[in-house]
Amino acid sequence: MEKKVINVDFVVDNPNLYRIAWKSRTTNFYGCGMYACTKEDALNSVRELNKIYPDSHHWVEQNPRLN
Repeated sequence: MEKKVINVDFVVDNPNLYRIAWKSRTTNFYGCGMYACTKEDALNSVRELNKIYPDSHHWVEQNPRLN
């Protein structure tokens, strides 16, 4: 995956961004990233992450600031 530089002010003020969340199937530990992806990028990443890490379930969450 390509590493991207993120402008934090843009992320906080942009309601149209998505994040990737995940939960371990073995430990039930939950985690998530920042709202910093477009929906398309997040979905593509989730597909790959679920293949690479079959012991974890990954999904996309929409920024709740979207009104």
